[in-house]
Amino acid sequence: MSPADLSVIMAAYNTEQYVGEAIASVLESADRLLELIVVDDGSTDGTAAVAASFGEPVRVIRQENRGPSKARNVALASARGTYLGFLDSDDVWVAGRPDPRLELLDADAQVAGVFGYCRFFVAGEDGSRNLVLDPMTAAEMGAVILRRSVLDTVQGFDEEFVLAEDMDFLSRIREAGLRIATIDTLTFLDRLRPGSLTRDRDAVLKGWMQAGRAAMKRQREREARER
Repeated sequence: MSPADLSVIMAAYNTEQYVGEAIASVLESADRLLELIVVDDGSTDGTAAVAASFGEPVRVIRQENRGPSKARNVALASARGTYLGFLDSDDVWVAGRPDPRLELLDADAQVAGVFGYCRFFVAGEDGSRNLVLDPMTAAEMGAVILRRSVLDTVQGFDEEFVLAEDMDFLSRIREAGLRIATIDTLTFLDRLRPGSLTRDRDAVLKGWMQAGRAAMKRQREREARER
């Protein structure tokens, strides 16, 4: 039997309505789960209480509202797993057992992380998941499992970011020369809902531009060092 060596990271803010479904999906489907670390980022609703009601292996950490990057970094600092997975607190883990991302990481020590596919869904009034669009690759944390050793090279999420922190983090992994593979297995469902920050087009565009500027700055710094 494979060891329980996967830590799943979940940042949560005012998602009382959804976080229970997200947590349950990890507990039901995540392969080799050691722990699910939920960081409640200063929620003003019952998010933390819902998360705490599950008990082990769910661990709940509460902090003042500092944003998703800080929340994820707090979870990463306490994670014990050899491998790291991620899920937003309104999404759904569907990778199942065995997880081919973990199998690939076990088989090839040169692979630092593995992406699967995601698919969007809209919840029906009866709680059903109405899938939209086809499965696709996406630079989203819910799709990837990373080796914990990645953190020895890339020091977590940039806490200056409110959005596109995942794009920036993954860009820095690739810039460091670490290999990220992709497989065509559906790994998580991305919830479409009103009020989500990621549905704010202006905010998303601002986040992408911030990530792009940061990447260009790092590129200029690398070129200057090589002169």
